[in-house]
Amino acid sequence: MRIGAMLAVLTVLAGGFAALPYWMASAGDKTIFGFVQECGSSPPVYLDGVTVTLVDAQGVLQPQTYATTGGGLFDFNPNPANYLLRFAFGGYYTTETAPFRFDGSLHVRKDVCLTKMPDRDTTLSVLVVDQVTNFHTDEPVDFAKNFVALEDAGPRFYQYGGGNFTQVSKSPLWYRTNADFTVRWKTQTLAYPGQYSWSNAFNGTMQVFDPAVSTDIQLNRRYLNVTYWFSSTTAQLAFYPIIPGTYIVKKDGVPWSAENVSWKLDVNTGVITILGSFLFGTNVLSVSYQSSGAIPNAAVNLFDKGQKQIVSSSITNGTGWATFPIWKATLELQVSRDLYEPYTADVNTTTTNFTRVILVKGIVINGHVLRADTGRPITQGVVGFLYNTNPTIPTFKRVIAANVSFSSYRFAAEAGQTYKMVIDADGFAAATRTITFPVTNPVDIYLTPSDKEVYRTTATYSRTNWSAMSVYRNLTLRADSTIPSLKLSEIRDLGLQIDYNFGPALGSTNGQRDPSEETAFQTWLLQRLPSYVTTDNFLTTNGAISNSTETSKTASINYNAEGGKAIWINTSASYKLRSTSTLPNGKSTYYVNVTTPNDRNESAYQDQVVVVDLPRGYEMTQKKVTGPITTTGWTAVTVDPGLGTTTPSTIEMTVQTSRNGTARAMVSGPSGKFYVLDDTLKNYTAVVAANTNITFSAEQSTDPIGNIRDANFTWRFTNNTSPNGNKGYNITSTFNYSSSVMGLSRFFVVNLTVQEAGGNHTYRDIKVYVDDTPPVANIKTNWTGTAVVTNSTLLRIDEKIPIKWDASASTDSTYSLAPAWLEAWKNHIPDIDGSRWDYEGDHTVDSRQRVVVHAFDKPGYYNATLQVVDWVGHTSIVNATLHVIANDTTKPTPNFLILDPSKEKQYYFNASTSTDNFDENKNLSYAWYFPGNAICTPNCSNGGNIPATRGLAGWNVTVMWAVFNVSYNVTLNVTDRGFGPNPKGPNWANLTTSVHVAVDVSKHPDLKYVAQSLKIEPSQPEEGQSINVSFIIENIAGRADASAVTITLTAKDPNGAVVPVNGAGTPHWYDANWNPASNTTIASGKRVHIVFTISFPAQGNKSIEIRFYDAREPYTWVDSQNRVTGSLFVKLAGWVVPAAIIGFIIAVIAVAFGARTWSRYRSGELVFKRKEKKEKKKLKDEGEEEEPEPEEDTKGKKRL
Repeated sequence: MRIGAMLAVLTVLAGGFAALPYWMASAGDKTIFGFVQECGSSPPVYLDGVTVTLVDAQGVLQPQTYATTGGGLFDFNPNPANYLLRFAFGGYYTTETAPFRFDGSLHVRKDVCLTKMPDRDTTLSVLVVDQVTNFHTDEPVDFAKNFVALEDAGPRFYQYGGGNFTQVSKSPLWYRTNADFTVRWKTQTLAYPGQYSWSNAFNGTMQVFDPAVSTDIQLNRRYLNVTYWFSSTTAQLAFYPIIPGTYIVKKDGVPWSAENVSWKLDVNTGVITILGSFLFGTNVLSVSYQSSGAIPNAAVNLFDKGQKQIVSSSITNGTGWATFPIWKATLELQVSRDLYEPYTADVNTTTTNFTRVILVKGIVINGHVLRADTGRPITQGVVGFLYNTNPTIPTFKRVIAANVSFSSYRFAAEAGQTYKMVIDADGFAAATRTITFPVTNPVDIYLTPSDKEVYRTTATYSRTNWSAMSVYRNLTLRADSTIPSLKLSEIRDLGLQIDYNFGPALGSTNGQRDPSEETAFQTWLLQRLPSYVTTDNFLTTNGAISNSTETSKTASINYNAEGGKAIWINTSASYKLRSTSTLPNGKSTYYVNVTTPNDRNESAYQDQVVVVDLPRGYEMTQKKVTGPITTTGWTAVTVDPGLGTTTPSTIEMTVQTSRNGTARAMVSGPSGKFYVLDDTLKNYTAVVAANTNITFSAEQSTDPIGNIRDANFTWRFTNNTSPNGNKGYNITSTFNYSSSVMGLSRFFVVNLTVQEAGGNHTYRDIKVYVDDTPPVANIKTNWTGTAVVTNSTLLRIDEKIPIKWDASASTDSTYSLAPAWLEAWKNHIPDIDGSRWDYEGDHTVDSRQRVVVHAFDKPGYYNATLQVVDWVGHTSIVNATLHVIANDTTKPTPNFLILDPSKEKQYYFNASTSTDNFDENKNLSYAWYFPGNAICTPNCSNGGNIPATRGLAGWNVTVMWAVFNVSYNVTLNVTDRGFGPNPKGPNWANLTTSVHVAVDVSKHPDLKYVAQSLKIEPSQPEEGQSINVSFIIENIAGRADASAVTITLTAKDPNGAVVPVNGAGTPHWYDANWNPASNTTIASGKRVHIVFTISFPAQGNKSIEIRFYDAREPYTWVDSQNRVTGSLFVKLAGWVVPAAIIGFIIAVIAVAFGARTWSRYRSGELVFKRKEKKEKKKLKDEGEEEEPEPEEDTKGKKRL
């Protein structure tokens, strides 16, 4: 049942009258006040801003809050009740007072001091990790490097021990070859290691050997320009946190045990730091280790066990960390996370600032919550708890709440423990099971509807004094009722709640309600009695209000009432008038007013009953009722409100003296076989069932002088038809209005004659109508028109469509020719329990309401029936029936399971977990779509489609893909058969799931570069000089042979541009012993030497990159292990300088010759023949006679 429904339990603690706040009276001008100061302060330090909460000790009234102001003052003006005060202030421990009484007659002062928490002068960091670990083998560690293009190291020059040294500003140095750094002095590039060396590469120290260089730097402060790389000393492993003690650090493949000397590892962050003895770029670092997963969103508390308070809380971040400011002390660390066992441990923040918490996956307990009568799931208001019965377990680990989704629940429990499991739902009785391990899931729980709870209050006046009374509170609770003002009110098991609250102090927290705990609970109960201290707005006498007396409280508890089905809590308290004046006794008339809450039927039926027991010699003679109240009796008046609104019902009673005694006759049983039409003294009228033993009672009769039970009682049950027959005797008597007794009459006057012990006679006549006619059941719905449904009517409707079922057209007659006014009485068929609906034809009553809304959740044929019950218990002879066909409109729910898919591996799809709300999975049809040219059984060559097939043959499919490392969207179509004639179905639904196809490692080669195997010889070649570039490739063992290896070599200049390189084609292949090997083939687990013979046509710094892979090697494996890089410097060719000198000399001679020739030509000393011929031709044309040319001197040439 629901905990909210149990608020009225607190009247348990009553002696008091009230169960709800509207019964409370105002306190007028009286207040609860006080001052809050710091404990131990002198002079007092009053605290402003303290949150003060006024809490009803019974948990019924809403709390009130106040923030202290004006020197720590708080001030409340509440209604009378029993209260406690709770104080909370930042930096101080929370505290609360013991329960105290406030009746509104006096001011109540409560001064309180708060203990200051210690200063938070330290921190605690908590890392929460999973118990599951993963092993990582030889993970390479890469350190970030940075390039320094030019740096002057001259200013840091120094001499030490006869040597000359300087340092670069960034360290440690990173290099693989000498080409990774250069040092220049003036215009000269210094030779390494002849002119200098790195004496300590880790701190960047260089020793200069050349005395000219060192002298020049020292005397002239000359530049010493260095180009170099430097490395970070830290790197982070790929997976962390790391399990302490599980890591092995290797340097160049050899275990390196110099932890905290040459390296250190932070196991929490995965950061490894190099401290020395490591040449970055040359040495290789790898780590083998085990890691665990960090757990985010875990709740972490620090609990002060001395103060019994959580003093700090946090939630772990995405990397599993939570950090607290805290003081130095020993505190309890509490950690919880769904699906994990709760964790507790003491942590001493004086000695540590960090702790790692390993959470263990809990053992899963799961199941569904179902109705015991129909087996249908319960989807609303489901809750569940596991209660650890181990007395030594920490309180934090004792209770585990269920993760609930609709009708399903799930726990993650701690192995090796014994639990009490409590499962409940609104409107149902909780089920409790003992859980031990191992557990076979699912653990389905079947619940039955809750039994009625009864909240009875009896106000008994003093026999002779109207100013004094006692109030008795008698509650009939159930095992799953709880007390809101006790901790763990959500547990739905009063016994476990008592064990949880009182067991720890007694050492008996074992999941049982022990006698010592029962005593402690009763003591606690008495401390809070009564629930309410005033009768205002509950019961007044002539308008006067009564207050409870402090010392009159009593309480008793029966845990095994009604054969173990109920718990009775009985309390009492005495009351007296609040005012000093008293009510005068002996008056003829008094006015008694009662206010009561109505019954409620939410999570369980709560029956509210108030009994007013009047002083001797008085009886109720008149009443005025507001709300659904019925009364029985006159001297002890039972006020029974029915179901109604949240507005309370009231009854105003006029009470007068009974001078000569009063005969009171009434029908008292059996329950459900009679109905009272008029319960007034003078006109009592009832309808009773024919042929039934009817009980008549005179117990409400009075004798102002003596005990009424000493009187003689005579009953005449047919006084109007046969006065001298059909008699009965005693204060109660039984009579059966059988057919033979009734004859033709159905109306009788029953006479009660009472002869009191003193001899006085009094009598009473009451009227009885005998109902001998059963009702007639008729059904109407909002889907069948306004007419009454005939029993042959068929309604076809979609499933899950709400139908309004209406029994108001059902009829009932008291008897043939009964008076019209009696036939027209509205309650012939009661609103509650008068209609019994069975929607599924399983002979189980699904509803007792007259008008109700119900839908059919599943398709099918249904015979919905209605049986009606009239006011005296007659049931309809023929049930009204409506035949319903609920159409299948719900799509099936596709689902399939698969094995881990791998390339060239068969794996299986199984769709048998698909479901439908009507068809079994064997009757569903399954169609599949597999993209990516899959090979399937059954065949899917038609574009990847497998046509729909029913049952086993359709839900099992075997598939193989040839293309790996690809995600394929696989689609499953599931189709049901629909339902019934002219089905609205079939219905279908698709499920598309991305399936990632991995690689089968045994069927593919996996190549990698063998570290430190790259050699470049010579390292500083000249232009055009042959260079041998060699390295080793290994095919990892356990992989397939490599048969189509491709190797490419490229070179780049410092700007990243690709440069020409000769000989970068096919390299030479050698086996591990340098014997020639077959090109492109590497067997599994073998190594080969690869040698390129190359040359560069141009000088400068060159970087070489070699990439290799096999055609059958997965592309995801082609990574940094398939790549080799190196660098070298190509010098100018040796012949280039002499050629330049000769070219220069030739150029000088050519210039001089040209200058001399030009000078001669300008002076006329040198004449060219072509010009002379042109002049002669011109003279000839002008008629001049051409002179003959002189003969050429053939003996020699003229010197220029």
